[in-house]
Amino acid sequence: MDFGNLISRAFEIVKKNKFLWILGIVLSAVSAGGANLANDINYSSLSQDLPPEVGETVSTVFKNILHFLASIPLYLWVVAILVLLILIILSFMLRLVIKSWVEGALIGAVCDLDEGKESSLAASSRQGRRSFKALLWLNFVPGLIFFGVIFLSGAILVPLVLFVLPTSAKILALILLIIPLTLVILIASLALNLTLILAQRKAVIEGLTPRKALFESFALVKKHFLEQIALGLINVGIGCGVGCLTVLVVIPFIPVVLLIYILFKVSPLIGVPFGVLVFILLMVAISLIQGIFMAYKSAVWTLFAREIGIKKTLQPDKPVQTGQNMQKYTQLTVKCKNGVE
Repeated sequence: MDFGNLISRAFEIVKKNKFLWILGIVLSAVSAGGANLANDINYSSLSQDLPPEVGETVSTVFKNILHFLASIPLYLWVVAILVLLILIILSFMLRLVIKSWVEGALIGAVCDLDEGKESSLAASSRQGRRSFKALLWLNFVPGLIFFGVIFLSGAILVPLVLFVLPTSAKILALILLIIPLTLVILIASLALNLTLILAQRKAVIEGLTPRKALFESFALVKKHFLEQIALGLINVGIGCGVGCLTVLVVIPFIPVVLLIYILFKVSPLIGVPFGVLVFILLMVAISLIQGIFMAYKSAVWTLFAREIGIKKTLQPDKPVQTGQNMQKYTQLTVKCKNGVE
């Protein structure tokens, strides 16, 4: 397979069709996980530099907060936790629905554009809306089953090792279990991800049901495993380049941050709005880079799927009831003849 031609076609499609950038930005936003940020401020030395009165004030405020929290009834804590869990689940499901819709829109748009047809944000959105149920199933059910199997396996094997085997054999048994199980999980996870990449495109392009798309895609993965791995590694390399580009975009903003600090010292009314504006510009630049990369990744995998035989087909996924259709056609023909007479 000519990966160079594949990648250049993907970049060309993304470059010429700016609406794919918008879809990529949305996909990047709903696919990104939470970032854990930390800093290296020495709080102990900071507290030593503060006057004793400040420490006493902070201690008093902290005690008042603890007293207030302790005075809240238990049932309110239970309600608050339940509401928080519901909000987390709803947020997860909403992100999953949007992700499935945007993935379908990107796949459908790239497929049309590669065939020389016109596409737009509205047209691709309609394609995403038609296929989002199948993609929602593919984005949720296989992963749920996969992690469920891992959890059940751990729930069975770990107690057996800890409570059944003698103490002298526990460590050796854990080592012998952890190494092969880790390898099995990694290989199974890789196979599942490669299968889902093709299954999403089969569901959108060929209109298959998610189960049928999953099984047929697994057969394709077995035939084109090395080619998929090669393209995945190429995408990882391009992703590293995108990360370096993002850093290069951030670097010019470092002097601007110093300028914002100076302006804030002079007048907060000037420094705060200017800082917010710079932050928004930085987020827009980073989001644009990530969005273009996400659109490219979707495009190159769609083109890869088309290269290995995933094409649009006129054959519907469900059998057509030709007898009923012929009967309706005959009745319509008779009515037309009677109307002419």
